[in-house]
Amino acid sequence: SDPYGGLLFLSAMIYRTFGAQQHAPLSLVVISAAVSALAILFGWAFARRNWGERVAQLTAWGLALYPETVLLGSSQMREAFLIPLITATFYGLARLRRERSWIGLAWLLSGILLTLFFSPPIIIVLLVSLVLAAFAIRDDLFQRHVAVPRWAWLVLAGVIGLALVGGWLAIRQFAPPEITNPLEVASYWLRKSVDLQAYFSKSASGWIQKIFRS
Repeated sequence: SDPYGGLLFLSAMIYRTFGAQQHAPLSLVVISAAVSALAILFGWAFARRNWGERVAQLTAWGLALYPETVLLGSSQMREAFLIPLITATFYGLARLRRERSWIGLAWLLSGILLTLFFSPPIIIVLLVSLVLAAFAIRDDLFQRHVAVPRWAWLVLAGVIGLALVGGWLAIRQFAPPEITNPLEVASYWLRKSVDLQAYFSKSASGWIQKIFRS
């Protein structure tokens, strides 16, 4: 039921806790649907703190009606957890910007760490996106005094370093041993992914087979 392994620990916990004697996929779907719905709240709060009520409403409706969120929110897929975790991370960034509070920093760190559990490669994309967002709001984020202890920034740097190492180790498993350069690993992974998708399209799609025969 879990093609990537990102939910195996959660599935095992559910079956161990409730002691199901048969396959019970809806047990995990209930949790994933409830967690996935939180993306609407975090997205609304993030947009409201940065651009106002009108943009927040559009963001909430967009997340509520976004097909990927609707479909994955009712499935046994890790994206049902990744989408709200990523929005929670950006919510923490926005709250840290506005309030300089521990709550914002806690959401930021928690989102990064929990995302690492579900999908280490996504961490790289998330960190790059957070850096871009931080620069986009740099007037408020960097010019004012941030009342956060120095050790808190060290913890944040440690979390980012751990996330980068975890993401690198996860991607590194897809490449042959002789490929060690990060750019070469990414290029190898993209080429193999495209080749695999092309193979699936050609072998599993009746229309594609019809086109090739023609």
